[in-house]
This record gives sequence, structure tokens and C-alpha cells, in this order.
Amino acid sequence: MCEDKMAANEKTKYHLVKAIKEVMAKKPLDEITVQEIVSHANMTRQTFYRHFKDKYHLVNWYFDKEALKTIRQMGISCSLEEGLTGKFKCMENNKVFFMSAFTAHGCNSLVEYDYHLIYTFYRDAILKKDPDAFTDEIDFLLQVYSYGAVQMIVHWTADGMQIKAERFAQLLVEAFPIKVRTLLEGLDL
Repeated sequence: MCEDKMAANEKTKYHLVKAIKEVMAKKPLDEITVQEIVSHANMTRQTFYRHFKDKYHLVNWYFDKEALKTIRQMGISCSLEEGLTGKFKCMENNKVFFMSAFTAHGCNSLVEYDYHLIYTFYRDAILKKDPDAFTDEIDFLLQVYSYGAVQMIVHWTADGMQIKAERFAQLLVEAFPIKVRTLLEGLDL
């Protein structure tokens, strides 16, 4: 019974994703209302809010489900560059959605969400390897890198993803500050 409810919840969430994708093909995410999403999905606002706090939460959930599948495998079954390539290929495959999502602004936007994910992932990897190595300087460099990386993702999406996913991932790996890269090298990322 519990699995059936989870499957139904997942189906409802993906139905809302399908609806927001269709609306995003016509207008920017910042201009879309929850009412438009639920109308397009033939659902109620109640149903939407049972699953998501707002439209940005819906976008971030989908980002977690789709684009971050390979990121979670970094250091386990793929390298850093392979994980990033997988993320960017997923974004290329959902171009209209991610181009709109990464141009939206707000306190729960995908830009803010991805910054937090990037920073937290690398911070935790360094802390796991050597907690003493995570100094104020490393924290600062990692914050600058994470901010720059997400801004380049925004630029890449706004530019229509002209650089291929593999090359874009390679460039972001090459952009790591030397001191941070050194700490990450032994992590098989």
C-alpha cells in the first residue's frame, strides 16, 4: 500500500513537471503561475501544494531526479568530469526546460539551488577526506568557484548550450582553483 502511494505521488509529480515544461515552452519560468501549471495539468492547487512549496521547488525536484543522477555517482562509479558531463547532457536533452529554469530568479530558484548543491558536494568531499584541510581560505576559494560555476551554467543555458556537454564539463573541471583541485585529486572524482 505504501509503495502504491509513493508511486502515485511520483506519477503526480512527473505530471506536474510535464505541465510546467509545456508552459515553459511558451513563457519564462518567472512569469508562470502555479495556477497556470495546475490548469495545464488538469489538477488542483491543493494537489500542487501537497507535493511542492512553489514552482521553483517543482523545478528543483525535477533537477534532482534527472540532472543529478550522475553527479551522485562521482567518486563511486564515475569521475568528476564524467559526472558533470552526465548532468549537462541531461540538461541538453531538456533544453527548453533548463534554459528557462536557469534564467529564473528568486530565493528558491534553480540558480541558488545549484550553487548550494555544487558548494556542498565539494565541501563535504574535502571534509570527508581531511577535515583539517578545509580552512577559511579553501572555503573562500570553493565559494568563489561554486558561484562562478553556476554563473557559467546560467551563461551556457542562456547562450543555447552551444558548447557540447563534454567540453563544458572539461572546462569547469579545469577552472578549479589549484588549492581546491589538489584536495579533490585524491578523491577519485
